[in-house]
Amino acid sequence: MQTKLNILPLHGEGKCDLSAVREKVKKKQDKMKRYTDHKRGAHNPLFDAGGRVRIRLLRATPKGHPRYSAPVRVEKRVGTNTFLLSDGKKWNAAHLAYSPGLTVCASNALQQTHNTTHSSVKVSRMRREPIWHKDYVIK
Repeated sequence: MQTKLNILPLHGEGKCDLSAVREKVKKKQDKMKRYTDHKRGAHNPLFDAGGRVRIRLLRATPKGHPRYSAPVRVEKRVGTNTFLLSDGKKWNAAHLAYSPGLTVCASNALQQTHNTTHSSVKVSRMRREPIWHKDYVIK
């Protein structure tokens, strides 16, 4: 076997123990995975089953259109970075964003506040005189 990792004994030294070879390869792979993840800034997603997420839509969304879908519930975690959503689709965590869930009561209260009429009086803003008027006398 030809690899950068010296796992087999030299020719003529005897038999090699396969379990020791597997363990050595596993240790080396784990070390390289930790190194690569640290360099790339990789992290595990923090989504839990029952949490709400939004799906990032296509890269080029037209101006004024939403970049994320409506909130969807996470049913379960399928793989390390793969989640099954309530719409039945599997998504990688790179395409998901955490969404704090609004309850139905909160959204109804929000609608009620917008429907009520408020007597709004426009307040005039305070304005300073321009600096160049200091030297001139205004009558």
